[in-house]
Amino acid sequence: MTIIGHAGNAQVKPYEVNADFTADDTNMEDSSGILRHVKILNSGITMEVDKEINGLSMVGVGSGTVVENVTVESSDDDGIEIWGGTVNLSHISITGCTDDHFDIDDGYAGTVRDLNITQISGNAAIEMSGTTHATFDGFNIVQNASAKEGGIYFKQDGIGGHFMNGTVTDNQDDVYGAIYSLSADKTSDTVDAANTSFENVVLEGTSTGARFTGTSAMAEDQMVQSIMQLRSEVEKLYTQIDENKDAYKSQMKSNSLQISDNEAQINRQETSLKLTNQNIEKVQKKIETMGGSTLDIKPMVFNALDALENVIKAGIPFKIDERVSALHQIKSDLKSGNITQEKALALTWASYDDTLRLTKEIGQFKQEIILDGKSTMATIAKIGSVMMFFATPDDKVGYIKQNGKQYSYIVVKDDTERTQIVDFFDSLQKQIRTGYFTLPNALLLRGAN
Repeated sequence: MTIIGHAGNAQVKPYEVNADFTADDTNMEDSSGILRHVKILNSGITMEVDKEINGLSMVGVGSGTVVENVTVESSDDDGIEIWGGTVNLSHISITGCTDDHFDIDDGYAGTVRDLNITQISGNAAIEMSGTTHATFDGFNIVQNASAKEGGIYFKQDGIGGHFMNGTVTDNQDDVYGAIYSLSADKTSDTVDAANTSFENVVLEGTSTGARFTGTSAMAEDQMVQSIMQLRSEVEKLYTQIDENKDAYKSQMKSNSLQISDNEAQINRQETSLKLTNQNIEKVQKKIETMGGSTLDIKPMVFNALDALENVIKAGIPFKIDERVSALHQIKSDLKSGNITQEKALALTWASYDDTLRLTKEIGQFKQEIILDGKSTMATIAKIGSVMMFFATPDDKVGYIKQNGKQYSYIVVKDDTERTQIVDFFDSLQKQIRTGYFTLPNALLLRGAN
């Protein structure tokens, strides 16, 4: 399978198998489509010397392209080869190739996550050439058999690569080791230190040979040892970083909701609107009755705040503590004289208006939830006051279920429902607020039971 994109660079030449196909450099964020849940088996062929068709070839493919959950087995050349481009890959498995398993060339600058390679034949697990500095985050290489070039092969000067959270298991006694680096003149001990790093990488296995080999072995070894000394400091910094950075990348799947679900949503919102409007009318009538008098309106404000607090606590579990705390602050400020009665009334009115707005709002928020008895910060997707979904940093997704007056957080196990929720979160991330979505039935019906 070959993909030609629009994210090339000056290093990228016409496709080696057919020079009529060339990747231009017009859009580094170009999308060549979606390649997801694909197996490429028994592929690859040598057309001429240095002109081979790999399991998957990508020439100048942009970062808008989705490549996820791809398996390549028994390719009669490279498993995957990438020339230039910025495409990102995730959940990749490769084994049994006759040449390199994962080969990057000509300035490829994307990120590869969750790469799994088992070498039972062929050459390098990862080969890098050209002025390349890709990022590998989460990888597992097992060297059981290979002809040459080791686990990670730096082919010449000017090559960089950032390797994080991975393992190279070298079970083969040979002269190439786990990391094989070769300078351009095959003599100098040089390495592109500015664009090369190893972080939380484990080298292990039954091999009794050197882990670092090649003309640049000493430079590579010294650089890794230096990074290892900084590892404890880096780990401390990582604890301060929000781990929830990986955005879901998928496209919205269009499908109409069932008519009964639509009707239930409408009924739910109408019920919430009716309750809020009733409280607003009560406040308005009291204001009209009082007119311009100078009577004490504190009791009316306190009653209105108490009524709104009951509505919030009886509603969906969306930022309840924050919203109730804001009402208590108005009460406290009014009692202590920090604000006037008129100011307290205006703030109360604004709180009612905000509650009414939330019944219509569709959006994505951050909120602490209780899951499996533990408090965790989650991303919340809310459809008015009809449905709520959640996603946690450890990739759990689900919805809020109403049982009488109680609410619980249900983790979704079904793959189809999980995909539906993930796609919905992705749509909200892209500011898509209208359209048709297929979602699990998570309707919250006030008054049920």
